[in-house]
Amino acid sequence: MFLFLWTNYHYPNQDKKAITASILSYGHLAKSKNSCGEPYINIKYKDFEKQLIFPCGTEVEKYGQVYIETKKGFWGFDIITNKTLIEGQW
Repeated sequence: MFLFLWTNYHYPNQDKKAITASILSYGHLAKSKNSCGEPYINIKYKDFEKQLIFPCGTEVEKYGQVYIETKKGFWGFDIITNKTLIEGQW
């Protein structure tokens, strides 16, 4: 399984695709001894609800959209190469 995922990630197609998605909801992961409780957002991507996690200290509550760049991996699964929060209303 590791080899399958590794080859998909490390040998992507070079064609980039960019989309802008509205944020459906947001929150923070549970805190622990070694974790700060990273913020996350939920978006709708290809008819599925997906969760994107951001670094600690990111204030996801003030954003309404996210800009995402993706590539197709070696086995055809999408790889997120860049994600940027965009200010605005839901």
